[in-house]
Amino acid sequence: MPPVNRKLRYIIFVWAAMLMVMPAVSYGEQPIDVLQKNVDEAIRILEDPGYNDPGRKAVQYQKLVTLFQELVDFGEFSRLVLARGWRAFTPEQQEEFTAVFAKFLSTFYMRKAQKGYNGERVSYGNQRLLTPSKAQVNIEVSWKDFQVPVEVRMVKRSGVWKAYDAIVLGIGLMKNYRVQFSEIVRTKSPEQVIEMLKEKVEHLEPAA
Repeated sequence: MPPVNRKLRYIIFVWAAMLMVMPAVSYGEQPIDVLQKNVDEAIRILEDPGYNDPGRKAVQYQKLVTLFQELVDFGEFSRLVLARGWRAFTPEQQEEFTAVFAKFLSTFYMRKAQKGYNGERVSYGNQRLLTPSKAQVNIEVSWKDFQVPVEVRMVKRSGVWKAYDAIVLGIGLMKNYRVQFSEIVRTKSPEQVIEMLKEKVEHLEPAA
């Protein structure tokens, strides 16, 4: 996958900040309620002065990773990213790809959030149910003197709403990865794609 440019790095951070929320535990909660209720936990972790000690950064990072992995529907995200290429993977390969991709995304985005958070705040607009199991939540992220609109796409699995995409400044993270993977999946076998992801995870810098 090619390196991201400056604009996309900013979009990545906003996306990561919005996905650092815990999953719903109530079957009756609405998507927007899940985001509004739980985003405070991620912000609390980022702003907790107890993690200013360099020796505590690894603990802070792991808490963020746990939140991220609990919320994001990596199965849905992976399937949409690979698009038609998903069918070329066996069920076992699909499961392995999803697990490795989740590791890559968690490491990359939570490191960005841990290092780049600077007091950003979130305001909540409205939600729109696209189907009984899919929804779009409209929010705004305060960044310096700007209000950045974000569309968070969520899916309901076993009564729990989870995020699988976010669109920032017209750029969707899922579609961005789909573009990157389209050529990779066309020219490489599923085994090679999975191995490539494993190598990328190994080469990511330490989180703290």
